[in-house]
Order: sequence, then structure tokens, then C-alpha cells
Amino acid sequence: VHPKVFFDAEGVAQIRKRASEPVFKPIVKQLLERAAWQLTAPPLIPSVTKRGEPDPPGERKGLASARALQGRVLTYCMAFTLTGERRYRDAAVAELRHAIDDWRIWVDTAHPPPYDLMTGETCLTFGVAYDWLYAELSADERRQLREGAERRGLKAYLEAAHAPRRPGYFTAKHNWNPVCNGGAAVLALALEGESELS
Repeated sequence: VHPKVFFDAEGVAQIRKRASEPVFKPIVKQLLERAAWQLTAPPLIPSVTKRGEPDPPGERKGLASARALQGRVLTYCMAFTLTGERRYRDAAVAELRHAIDDWRIWVDTAHPPPYDLMTGETCLTFGVAYDWLYAELSADERRQLREGAERRGLKAYLEAAHAPRRPGYFTAKHNWNPVCNGGAAVLALALEGESELS
């Protein structure tokens, strides 16, 4: 049953209902303006330059790209939820496919592979979006997103988890722990029952 991770179908109905309340109208207006602007924004391209090195024009460091992806995709998901306009659903799927197919890295060049903050943020984005849009995705879109997120996210997390020396974020008492582990956990919850890796 989807959605299930952050809210259920009743929660979606409540989001729509509350969005029509006067107190939220300015926020909804701003969100929809941002979503419309994003439709013509340049593509997100993670840079493969090292920390401290300048990024090529139109590129940004990996972690910044992952966070920008999250902002774009979740904005599109909410815009679609509030308006029903398919262009926002399509844009969310296109951003996710772009990250799977075209991003050269899912691990920021400042950190060692196979998994880091960038991967954790990206896994979170895929988990939330997959769960949120599930009913609106075709079977083929689900398969493509699931397989891409498994290949580039969950497999990397499990590789790190089963390494002879696990990365420090598994037990860290700072933001790396919830970002890295939490991102993988949200993706696993979203794919539960459909992915052996979950």
C-alpha cells in the first residue's frame, strides 16, 4: 500500500484540504511558482572536481546536487498533489531518471566510495518520491526507478555495511548517521516487498 512512508492516502487528502485554508495560500502560491520555474531550470550536473577545486560552468559539487535534486523532486511531488497537473509528475520522474542515467557520481568526490552523504540524500529523495507517486507511476517507470535506486543506492549502502571495516557513519553521533542510514532506510521502506535488497 502506497503512500506509507511519511503519510498515507488519508494524509494526502488532508494535505490537499489544508492547502486550501487561507493561512496556507501564500505558501502554496510560492511552492507552485517555484515548481513552474523549475520546469525551465538547467539540469543538475554533479561535478567530479575535488574539494577546493572550481566546478565547471553549470556544475556543482555532489552533495549540493543531491540536495538540489531533493528540493526539485519533492517540490514537483507536492505541486502534483495539489494541482493534479501531470507536468509536475512527469518532471519529478524525469529528474529521477536523469540522476540514475546521467549522473557520473552518487558519492561526493570529497568522500570515499561506495556511499556517503550524497548517496544518503539521493536515496531519501528516491524513497519519498517512489512512495509518494507510486499510484501515478506506470509499471515500467516503477521498475526503472526501483532498479536504478537499487543499483546506485541500496547496493552501495549494503556494500558499505558488509565491508570488513564499516564507515564511521553507522555509529556516528552526528548528522552523518541519520543522513546516510536514514536515507537508505527510507528507500528500503519504500521498496519493501518489491526489492530483495530492501
